[in-house]
Amino acid sequence: MLSPLGLRALAYHRSAVVGVIVLAELVLCLIRVRGVYDIFIDEVTYTRLADNIANGNGITLDGVPFNLHPPAALGVFGAVIRVFGLHGDLEHQLLDLRPVSAVFGALACAGAYLLVQQAAARPYALAAAALVGLSPFVILYNSEVMLEAPAQAAAVAMVCFLAAATSATGRAGRWYMGAAGVFGGLVICTKETFGLVVIATLLALLATNWVLPRRQIALVLVVAAAEYAAYVTSVGLATGFGPWWNEKFAGVRRLVGADQQTGFNAATTGVSFLSRLFAKAVSNGVTYALLALGLLATLLLLRRFRPWRPTWRPNAAPRERVGLLVTIWSLAACGYLLYAITFGTLEAQMFYIMVLPAVAALCVWASSSVPSWRRICQQACAGILALALLINGGVWIVVHTGPTGAYQQFLAWEPTNVPPGSIISVTEDVAQFLIRGAVLGDWHTIADLQTHHVDYVLLSTTLVDQGYGTATKSFQTQLDSRATLTFQSKGSGQDGLRFYCVCGEHFASP
Repeated sequence: MLSPLGLRALAYHRSAVVGVIVLAELVLCLIRVRGVYDIFIDEVTYTRLADNIANGNGITLDGVPFNLHPPAALGVFGAVIRVFGLHGDLEHQLLDLRPVSAVFGALACAGAYLLVQQAAARPYALAAAALVGLSPFVILYNSEVMLEAPAQAAAVAMVCFLAAATSATGRAGRWYMGAAGVFGGLVICTKETFGLVVIATLLALLATNWVLPRRQIALVLVVAAAEYAAYVTSVGLATGFGPWWNEKFAGVRRLVGADQQTGFNAATTGVSFLSRLFAKAVSNGVTYALLALGLLATLLLLRRFRPWRPTWRPNAAPRERVGLLVTIWSLAACGYLLYAITFGTLEAQMFYIMVLPAVAALCVWASSSVPSWRRICQQACAGILALALLINGGVWIVVHTGPTGAYQQFLAWEPTNVPPGSIISVTEDVAQFLIRGAVLGDWHTIADLQTHHVDYVLLSTTLVDQGYGTATKSFQTQLDSRATLTFQSKGSGQDGLRFYCVCGEHFASP
C-alpha cells in the first residue's frame, strides 16, 4: 500500500502526464486550424444552430426547431459564441469555433491514457494516447465544428468513471457511478450514434454482471435516461412532441438503413466504401490498420478473459475487470460500425466512434500477453508504434504545411473578383451560406442558366464525382467546354472547387 505522501506524488505525476497529453493534442490540432481543413456543410449547420442558441432564438434552423441531433454540444458552442463575442459573418464565426472541438479532442486523448492505465502498464497507456492523438483521421474531426469530439470525450469520461468504480467502495464508488451516469447522459444528449454504443455497453454490463454489480450499472442507466428524458421533455414543452418525433423517426430510419439518402450504401452515391477506403489509404492507412487490429484484439481479449466462467467474477482483479470493460466497449463500437458498413447509413465520420475504444483494446491486449511471449510482443509493439507515429507524423506535416481549404481560398478571392450583385448558381452545399452581396440560386442546367441570366456557376468536382450536390457530370462537362473558368482551388481540400463565368459572350450558344 502507498503512503498518503506516495499517493499524492502519484496524483501529481498523473496530472502532469495528463496535462502534457492535452497540451500536445491541442498543438497538433490548433496549428493552422482556421485554414488547413476545408469548411464542411455540417460545420455550417452546427455553427448556425449555435449562433441561434447564443442569440436566444432556441435550437432552431431557418426559424424551424432542429431535433435531428440533441443539443448538448450545440449549447457549448453557443455558450462560447456568447461568452467570447464570436459574432459576425458565418465564415469567421465557424473558424473561430474550431478550437472548441480541439479542446474536447485533447480531453478524449487524456481519457484514453487514464483508461488504459487502469488496465495496463503506463507505457501502453501512453501508447494509446499517442496513437489516438496523432491519428490524422482523429485530428481532422478534432479540428472542425463537429459533434464527434464532444461525444467521444463524454464517452471516454463515462468509461473512465466506470473503471474507477471497479476498485472503489462506499461513497467514492457511488460518486463514480453517478458521474458515469451524468457523462453517459451527456453522450446521448450530444450525438445519438455514440449514445447507441454507450447504451449497448451498459446493457451488456447489466446483462452479464461481469465487471460491476448490476445495481451499480442500473444506477448509471437511470441517471443517463433521466438526462435524456429531461431533454425530450423540455423540447416537447417548448415546441411540441410531434416535430421531435418526426425528425427522430426519420433519423432512425436512416440509421438502420431503411432510408438511404446519404452514405456509401445510398443508391445515388457515386463512390463506394472500398473506393474511399483506398483513396484515403495514404493519410488514414494507419488508422484503418489500428481499427482492424483493435477488432482482432477485442476478440482475443474476450477469449483470454473468458468472463463467462463461474470463477471469473470472484477472482478477477480490478485491472482485469477494467480490461474487460474496455473489451465490451470496443465490442459495442465495432459491432455498431460493422452494422453501419453492411446495412446502415455509413458516413466517414462514423469511424471516429471506434478509434479510441479499438486502440484502447489493442493496447490492453498487448500489455496482457502471456509471459512466454511478452518480450517478443513488447518489441513488436514498440516497432509498430514507432512506425505508426512516424507515418502519421509525416501525414500531419504534409497536411499542415499544405494549401488552405478550397472554400477558404474561394472566399478570400471572391470579394475582389466578383462584382456585387452578380447572379451565381451554387450547385454544392456550403457556399450559399458564405457568399455575401450576390443573388444566389440552384440552377444546374444550361437552359436554367440562360433563363435566369446567371453570371457565374460554383461547382465542386468532388461532390459531382460522389453523387452529391445538384450538378451532374454532364453539366460539368458542358461548363468545361463552353464556360470560362475564372477560379479553381489549389491543393486537395474539398477537391476541385471551380468557379465559371457564364455571362455574355463567354457563354454564347454553340
